[in-house]
This record gives sequence, structure tokens and C-alpha cells, in this order.
Amino acid sequence: MATVTRTTDVSSTASAAPSTVAKSARLWKAGELARQTGLTRQSLHQYVLLGLLEPLDTTKGGQRLFGPDSVDRVKLIRDLVGNGYTLRDIRDTFFSKPKAVR
Repeated sequence: MATVTRTTDVSSTASAAPSTVAKSARLWKAGELARQTGLTRQSLHQYVLLGLLEPLDTTKGGQRLFGPDSVDRVKLIRDLVGNGYTLRDIRDTFFSKPKAVR
């Protein structure tokens, strides 16, 4: 199993001499995330389609890459489904984006 790591440079503009800090985060392919969370790749794909889960990046071959917080998010969704929530309920209640106020 290949490990995919994403490195992001973060520059600080608040100080007189900005420094660059490399932040490394583990990215999971869909199959790896599925194995880690006990779900199928098809379930993860459905979560993406419903807006419950968002890949951070894709490989050159088009594979979705998920961040480290995706494991916890998928486990939360799985637990909520286990407690009787539908995926649409979860999206609308827990993951909906605030609407603009006019």
C-alpha cells in the first residue's frame, strides 16, 4: 500500500521576516479510507455526491484523495446512520452551509 503525503507551504505575513513552514498531512485514497472506516468505496462515493465528504485532491489518474479528518467524519456519519438518521438528514442538519441573510 502506497502512502500519499501532501506538503503545503504556509507563509506567515504577520512578522517582519516571513518564514515558510512545511505542513505534511497524510492523504487517503478511497479504498484506503474505506478499509480504515469499514465502509465500501461506493458508500464513500455516495457521501461525496451528497456533499457529506469532500476530497482534498485527486491523483493524476483521477483517484480521489481524502484528508486526515475524513476518517473521523466518515465514522461520525456512520454512527449517525446507526442511530437512525438518513444521509439527507445528516447533510441538512450537520453539514449544510449557512444561507446568506438578505
